[in-house]
Amino acid sequence: MFDRVKNEKQYLENKRILKQRYEAERAGDIQAYQDQSKILGPLIKSQQETSKATQDKIVASQDLTSNALTQSLIPFTDELRRINDQVDTLQQFPYYQAQIDQPQPLPIAESTPEKKIDIYDLDQDLNITDRENLNFMEFDLPSIVFVSNMQETTIKKIKKERRSIGQYLGEGPKRLIVNKGNF
Repeated sequence: MFDRVKNEKQYLENKRILKQRYEAERAGDIQAYQDQSKILGPLIKSQQETSKATQDKIVASQDLTSNALTQSLIPFTDELRRINDQVDTLQQFPYYQAQIDQPQPLPIAESTPEKKIDIYDLDQDLNITDRENLNFMEFDLPSIVFVSNMQETTIKKIKKERRSIGQYLGEGPKRLIVNKGNF
């Protein structure tokens, strides 16, 4: 700044400007503070009002919450106290202290556990028609026969059914066929 000084007048002007800056820094720029307070005054005032209103709402909600909690807890504690008094009264009666025979639990039937058999789905290849035919002929599904261990009985029943169906499907004696052929 001093290297640009060309005459004494400029030097004095620069000295005055520097002195004012120094004083402003040292004492604070009161004028700038006052200007800012004028500009920001309404904002500061509204912020103070808002914070006061918020504090009032918080206090009111705390009071409301504590009142609601108190109103709900008082009946609950009164009810607990009443029930405890009833229990104490009942415990004073002689029949309360008498020994009551507890019913004996039924004995558990013990048996040897069944071996777990790997079960295969024996019915997986049967379609709806196969199942209907088995049901019509009063046969159980293969998986049920296997689990109930009724294979021998089922085989006998199948042989009997096959003979009775063969009776209807048979062509009869051979001599009738020969006689039919001659005509």
